Amino acid sequence: MLHGHTDVVSDNVFTPDSRSLLSGGEDYTLRVWDVEHGQCARIMQSYSVSLYDMAWSPDGKSIASAGTDTLVTIWDVADRTPPRVLRGHSWIVNGVAWSPDGRLLASSGWDNAVRVWDASTGACVQTLRDPDHVDTPFQGIGWSPDGQFLATGSFQRGVQVWEVTLSSIGFLLDPPHRPKEKMRYTFAPMASQAAS
Repeated sequence: MLHGHTDVVSDNVFTPDSRSLLSGGEDYTLRVWDVEHGQCARIMQSYSVSLYDMAWSPDGKSIASAGTDTLVTIWDVADRTPPRVLRGHSWIVNGVAWSPDGRLLASSGWDNAVRVWDASTGACVQTLRDPDHVDTPFQGIGWSPDGQFLATGSFQRGVQVWEVTLSSIGFLLDPPHRPKEKMRYTFAPMASQAAS
């Protein structure tokens, strides 16, 4: 068992190589753990808001986090520089996901927006919205392995698969259950199936 957080741990994610674990909690910290030795390798003071989601970049050098303050934050784990803050959402951001090549970062929020960011510059390069559900918040996000599609979900509209290059909804899935809390969306390796 890893000890360190002083309040509820809301999320945890392994690095792509499984050597480190990232945890985020209601104590407003992100912690990087050395899995082999069970030691906390780094503590990053988060913002004083609830953390909703976080994700490692594919190369394991950066972390994206999001929460109730409308911001997406990118932390550089290697050189410990101050985090970069991405502004654009107007309400809670509850999903972040890196593209498979690490060049783009997608975020989903309660403002009915999916934003795609250039991870190196922090510029928002694309905003996706569902015009048929303008008041329905998104509940999570995930990239397809080829980087061409994003899957999102919400309380009322099931799972949506977006064709990113066309800025449009490719198709809708209506699963037997509707997400009541934040969900993670994962594509099968061949990118022909999505799971929530």
